[in-house]
Amino acid sequence: MNKAFILAGGLGTRLRPAIPDVPKPIAPVAGQPFITYPIRWLRRQGITDITLCLGHRASAIMQVLGDGELLGVRISYSVESKPLGTGGSLKLALGSHTAPVIVANGDTYFELDSTSLLTVHEALGEWVTLALKKARPGQAGGYVEVGLDGLIRTFVEKPSKLSSEALISAGVYVFGQKAISMLPDSSFSLERDFFPTLASAGHLAAYVTEGYFADIGTPESWQQFERDVLEGKVNAHSK
Repeated sequence: MNKAFILAGGLGTRLRPAIPDVPKPIAPVAGQPFITYPIRWLRRQGITDITLCLGHRASAIMQVLGDGELLGVRISYSVESKPLGTGGSLKLALGSHTAPVIVANGDTYFELDSTSLLTVHEALGEWVTLALKKARPGQAGGYVEVGLDGLIRTFVEKPSKLSSEALISAGVYVFGQKAISMLPDSSFSLERDFFPTLASAGHLAAYVTEGYFADIGTPESWQQFERDVLEGKVNAHSK
């Protein structure tokens, strides 16, 4: 598996008060655009063919990243002409690509082993496999319920707080060929529409692991990620 797609077309509304003039994927973190961190993670995993799925302010992102040569990868771009949601944007970008492919959110960073993720995906044989991790104690947000067979049963949205045993999506997925062929030609959300439908049908697998995780969706989480980078908590620049 040497192909990945990064979903980076969102508006970044929550982060905009902190960086009003910069698209979220290239928000500065310790002197580097944020999206270079997941790109370098992919490169360390041996994945060097990367397509960015863009929408909002695509040209600004393309100008910063270019063809990816400086990052040691090959970057191509798929740009939506109207908002398509994460699902529609991925469908547009996939074209005739065959599975399996890695798909990652453009506003999260997770240090996991993609080989182990793919091994679980192939062993369970389902349409999509989501990387999950344990929530921080008291963390807000939704969580995922997983059966003993390793399949995701349901998504629980925004309880008051999460226990330390709750599993959350870490924003990295493996798509198999069946899932790619079933993506509709419309505007839709992977997280709110497609994944819950697959879970209900018994076709959504879980890969539970640990590793450094960050989400820069808010000013506070963006600033925390920068502190972690500066304090050496992130495997930021190693090859």
